[in-house]
Amino acid sequence: MTSRFALASILCWALSGPAAACPVCIDLPELTLADRVLGGQVVVLARPGMDDPFRFEAVEFLRGTSEDLDALPEIPFLVSTIFRRKLLRDPASAMLLTYGPQLDEAGIYDGDAWHQTILVTPDRRQTLDHILEDGAGWPWAATNEEDRFRFFASLLTHPDQAFVNTALAEVSRAPYRLIRTVADTVPPGRLRARLTRIEDLPYAPVSILLLGLSRDAATQDYVRHQFRTALERGGLAVDAWAVAGIELDGAQAIAQIARALRRSDLAPDRRDDLILALSVSGTAVQELRPQIAPILHRASMRGVREAGTIAATLYEWRDWTLMEHYRNLLAQDDLEPATRFLLNAMVDGALTLISAPGN
Repeated sequence: MTSRFALASILCWALSGPAAACPVCIDLPELTLADRVLGGQVVVLARPGMDDPFRFEAVEFLRGTSEDLDALPEIPFLVSTIFRRKLLRDPASAMLLTYGPQLDEAGIYDGDAWHQTILVTPDRRQTLDHILEDGAGWPWAATNEEDRFRFFASLLTHPDQAFVNTALAEVSRAPYRLIRTVADTVPPGRLRARLTRIEDLPYAPVSILLLGLSRDAATQDYVRHQFRTALERGGLAVDAWAVAGIELDGAQAIAQIARALRRSDLAPDRRDDLILALSVSGTAVQELRPQIAPILHRASMRGVREAGTIAATLYEWRDWTLMEHYRNLLAQDDLEPATRFLLNAMVDGALTLISAPGN
């Protein structure tokens, strides 16, 4: 979780309000299928060319025109012999190609490029058309409004694994307050199976969050066991297991996390995970904040590193308890630039809100 707990990412999450993505799940910076289709300058269905069967040739435009295509770089992908034979055997299928934004490893815009997405069969075309029709008003590269979230949540049990993966990626970007509304959508056995497959590891955090929402008694026992193991030994997605534990047992789980945070031998990355879990749970469930806030206050006083990461959450909660502490930290000459930026945003934003009419 260490790389995901970057100050800039947390700042963007908190200062953008409660609609922002659940940061437990942001291990998936790559754009989703919907992002590719809705954000592409040109979106085409392509098949092997008539003149060169090893090159793709557009056979249908879902977005853009042939003139737009001519103005772009040449489609760089080659059609393999195996794939060419497959397409020739199935004339109703085509490869979905898009030209549009790409992201770097940090999830930041890194120019435009061609992307080869999925093989579109007649069955897949129906769902693809629904994305194009319903998605005209969706925010790009985000699942932070209910309409988009509901659409993809309905695909969590789709028979086509490609659309299930797309749905998980989309749901993983939603705020946890929305994720909490789809309890028991996916059979828990299916979610647990995903945690055992290497190819599904990127979807582990969102799968764990969905497991934590299950009303099945055996699944709840499993989540509690994994939660305790994560607190004691660390491992995969400690933050997600901690959120799931809080979802099940509320105050009891929060108290267990508080005890873990008091351990002097707790690894920094696990500390970050637990702080993040408290922040996510408290942001989604306001009733938990009276118990969580003092824990975050104490953690913030431990050192500059904790203060920086927690400041964004307290800003989101409009909790100004540590304002004087943050001012004292800002007076230090050796404060790390990203931490200084975040604390300044917290202090300046708080002053603006406090001085606004009606406050």
